[in-house]
Amino acid sequence: MADRQCEPRIGEWHKNEQGISFEVITVDDEEQLIEIQYFDGSVEELDFNIWRHADFTSRESPEEWSGLHDFDLELDNVGEGIHRTVWSGPLDAVDFETELG
Repeated sequence: MADRQCEPRIGEWHKNEQGISFEVITVDDEEQLIEIQYFDGSVEELDFNIWRHADFTSRESPEEWSGLHDFDLELDNVGEGIHRTVWSGPLDAVDFETELG
């Protein structure tokens, strides 16, 4: 049975009818759209009407949810802790000295 008290809130986790977990990442009241992201990183957009009639249930966030954000983590060279192995962003390819003269 649907959890009728389960309103979409950004950052909260839910399960769908198949037991697949997802996080609410945006709620657009004006457009009446909810964007959700599954653990594997795929994104889906739902309208408010679908949300109201779906059999979603609230759940705790997964213990290991770094897969959702596609981090490449590994142990550091002394075996203590983790760090991200790839640090890049959209501005990495810009040569500011050349561009700004």
